[in-house]
Formats: sequence, structure tokens, C-alpha cells
Amino acid sequence: MRELSLSPSNSKYVNKEVALNELLRGGGGLSTATLTQVADNAASVSLLAANTARKGCVIVNTSTAILYVALAATATTSAFTYRLTPFSTLELFGDRNYTGAISGIWASDPNAGSAVITEFEV
Repeated sequence: MRELSLSPSNSKYVNKEVALNELLRGGGGLSTATLTQVADNAASVSLLAANTARKGCVIVNTSTAILYVALAATATTSAFTYRLTPFSTLELFGDRNYTGAISGIWASDPNAGSAVITEFEV
């Protein structure tokens, strides 16, 4: 799996506020926001199950360890899609939305944090 790299210059969704506003303008709006937490772990864990109703999600790494996120059922520290440094945020909306399984693995397991996740649906 190759690492996906998106920068503000090649994405119209620079932040979740812009993406959420566009989703709301698109009709119907968002009706559900589900909050979950997954404790940091040095083994691959499921962050979100596949969900065709997903319109976006936000993942915040509150751990002191790096979180490797894979847009796949299993993440490793060498096969991942995003690398989240401690206390950073990943936002997937609009053209960056993904409805498949999302997994994660931390570089170590300091038992000092988690992935705090918000999943949006219509």
C-alpha cells in the first residue's frame, strides 16, 4: 500500500468547517454524529467499520505515540495511508471521504491516549 499525501493545494477541503458547510448546502444535511474512542495499541485495531452511509469522519490522535491510519482492514507501521503525530487530527470529507474499513496502529502502546473519532452520516 502506498502512502496517500494530500496538501491544501490539491484539495478544496482545507478544513472540516468548509467540508461540512458544503455537505449541508448539498441538501438534506447531516443528521448523525457518532463519537467513539479507541485506546492506543501497538497492534492493529479497527477505528471504523465499513459504512456506506458515512459522509465524513474526524480522527484525533490524543496519544503521545504516532498513530498510523490505514484505509483498509489492517494497518502496520510500514503499510498505512496517514501518519498522525501525537495530538494531531485527520479529517476525511467530500472528495476525501472514504466509506470502507479504517484501521490504526500506534508506534508504541504508552496507554496514555486514544483515537477520538467522530463519524458523520445523513
